[in-house]
Amino acid sequence: MGDYDFWTSGLNVKDQAGISQLLHFGWGAEATGKFYNKDLSGWFQLAIPTPTQIDNDDHVELRDAFIYIKREGNAEITRVDLWDGPNQIYIDQNRVRKINQQYGKQWIEIDLPDIEINFGIVISMLVKFPKTVGPKWENAKITFYGAGIRFNE
Repeated sequence: MGDYDFWTSGLNVKDQAGISQLLHFGWGAEATGKFYNKDLSGWFQLAIPTPTQIDNDDHVELRDAFIYIKREGNAEITRVDLWDGPNQIYIDQNRVRKINQQYGKQWIEIDLPDIEINFGIVISMLVKFPKTVGPKWENAKITFYGAGIRFNE
């Protein structure tokens, strides 16, 4: 028995609503709000490779989730949901997460009670690109470096 961390690169982030200019790089992805004359919010997802059983034991249990990003301008993550296949297993609206700043980047950690995993984890992030005045929309940007989970068997 032990703790394991599984990660995926921000390169794999998906913009479900198409509200951003999403550029992919070898180290991740940058999402910049497309419009600057109104507030926009949309969901971004990252699927995490997730074992559900190890050595034919009981299902593994999710303990923590992590998101590694950089925010610029007024862009912000306003909600984080976790999904295990079709089951929504966690909803966070800025309540429980720890945010650490390091080198201009943010490390978001969500502590979870042990939750049995049956299918595979997707981290969904509701991103808000607020209305800005003038042509400064390029400053409303979130860079996704990666996301991960910690689980135990």
